[in-house]
Amino acid sequence: MAQPTIDRFDGREVSLSSYYKNELDIVLTKAIPNKWDCLSLFIGREGSGKSTLAMQTATYLDHTFCLKRCVFTPEQFVEACTNAEPEQAIVWDEAITGANVQKHASETSQTIISMLTQIRKKKLKIMLCFPYLYMLNKYFVSRCLFGCYVYAKGFDKRGFGNFYHQGQMEKTYNLMKEKYRYSPNYAFRAAGKSFALQFGNKFCLDEDEYDVKKTESIMSLAKKQKENLWKNKTLILAEYMNKELGVTHKKMSELLKCSRQAISGMLNAS
Repeated sequence: MAQPTIDRFDGREVSLSSYYKNELDIVLTKAIPNKWDCLSLFIGREGSGKSTLAMQTATYLDHTFCLKRCVFTPEQFVEACTNAEPEQAIVWDEAITGANVQKHASETSQTIISMLTQIRKKKLKIMLCFPYLYMLNKYFVSRCLFGCYVYAKGFDKRGFGNFYHQGQMEKTYNLMKEKYRYSPNYAFRAAGKSFALQFGNKFCLDEDEYDVKKTESIMSLAKKQKENLWKNKTLILAEYMNKELGVTHKKMSELLKCSRQAISGMLNAS
């Protein structure tokens, strides 16, 4: 395994294996000049170092990369793509795990796919950090240029990964969905990697500012999910009152403490 070598861009340290930098150089000298974009995946359990590798990758590919283009929500991603200059890098870091991770994976995939026209037109470099490859949309996996499986060798030994070209990532995804449904991480080994890599522990962004933005994003997502849950429950109740009990919109607005227009709009939309 090649040891990482250090580069500095505007005072920020990037420490990556030479084989990996060769692949990134291909993106810069072959893919982007020939009107390709660069979608890439960084997969691994929480705390393994995915974000660190993604931030260093973004900085290597785009020396102007900054916290403004590190995003955590669909809304932030759309805004970053819309405002980005051609060939700039955007990192979408995971902001939600646990019980809501499947829904978040679906929303993440759909949002990126919806922005592909703009991503392609601007030749943007997109890095997506997510813990579970098999939860992402297959079209997105088949659309990426490369992926990295990031892992730690102990609580204090981060900085390791395997590099996979697009075909290897797609093969890994298919194995996860079929043969290794109950042990998905075994698919990475079965599919075969291009090479192993190492990277340093420099984050390339101010970690305090990063933590603040991530925390605020998690709180925003939690608030949105709570509001959606309330809307769904209210809709179920309103439909029952209207269809089964014959309660008028006016009466429902009084009981549910919302306007008649809101009641009508909610029932019509359903």
